[in-house]
Amino acid sequence: MIKKPSSRVKKEPRSMDELLSQVGEDSLRVFKKGDKVEGTITLITKKIILVDIGTKTEGVIPEKEIKLSQDFIKNLQVGDHIQAYVVREEDEKGQLLLSIRRAIIEHKWQKMEEYFETGKSFEVTGQELVKGGLLVNALDLQGFIPASQFSAKWAGHYQKLIGKKLQVKVIEVKPELNRLVLSEKLVTEAPLEEKKKEILDKLDLKKVYSGVITGIVPFGAFVKVKVKKGKTDEDSVYLDGLVHISEIAWEKVDRIEDYVKVGQDVKVKIISVDKNTGKLQISLKRLSQDPWKNLEKEYPINSIVSGKVKKVEPFGAFINIKPGVDALLHISKIPTDVVLREGEKVQCYIESIDSDHRRLSVGLVLAKPSMPYR
Repeated sequence: MIKKPSSRVKKEPRSMDELLSQVGEDSLRVFKKGDKVEGTITLITKKIILVDIGTKTEGVIPEKEIKLSQDFIKNLQVGDHIQAYVVREEDEKGQLLLSIRRAIIEHKWQKMEEYFETGKSFEVTGQELVKGGLLVNALDLQGFIPASQFSAKWAGHYQKLIGKKLQVKVIEVKPELNRLVLSEKLVTEAPLEEKKKEILDKLDLKKVYSGVITGIVPFGAFVKVKVKKGKTDEDSVYLDGLVHISEIAWEKVDRIEDYVKVGQDVKVKIISVDKNTGKLQISLKRLSQDPWKNLEKEYPINSIVSGKVKKVEPFGAFINIKPGVDALLHISKIPTDVVLREGEKVQCYIESIDSDHRRLSVGLVLAKPSMPYR
């Protein structure tokens, strides 16, 4: 049965209130470029998606936008509620051009914030090794797993993580800075956390422990320290520690890579323990005796020593007397006709020693008469 058209004439609105009641307030709203809109999908094809956003005509998501967002769109159905942004204001047909890419990214960051708040783990894929850790694909966002946030089994084997899927947890999320920091060990080592707390209370700061270098940064090296709880390796727990650059060696360290490498097995001494974070401050240099200890007895004043020019400065030169001990040869002690070069061996005599402040002054032993001093 076909319904006949109604003969009732539609009443013309005589006020703004009557107009709004007939057409709806949203239908009169004018959206501008950059506005965020919400609506319901009314049509999905390969070339176009129509979204009812409450205006007189539907918003349009074009083919180009669909191709760039296929992974998201393939799960959409007619009737789904979505968010989008206006990229072009109404055309001659009264249609708005919409983009969902920005809304998708916002949704993914919201998901990361949800993971952070709930502590839920999720899957990422390793992409690229960088200094200090691994870049990963996290729901198409770029995440970073620091070397210190990997379980002990990956120490020195980070290359195997490229293309590998990993379960991680979020430890820091800042969308405004595009910063997403993740942890793999919080997932794989979760059962060991209680055991770690017990071990922290019983650590012997006088003991030498084994460890492996897991990462190198400008200010030091990260180490996983092996602590045995029982008789077998299965009872061992790995604790995270940092060797500050000042604790690498007794001499001044310019490049940490000259002393240790990622994956290298090392012996360490624990300096201090932060029981709140479970982090250790550790040392490599304290496994050997401080070279400045008893230096006055080893090098009496006016005694002759051999050294190597380590660095030449405008005020003089630093002479390496022994590993960890550099002496200052002041420019006033260098004749005007003598030119010192780095790596050159020289004979010096001890002028003064201040072991407490690690200062040693020397003079140059001349093999032949020279010009007067400056």
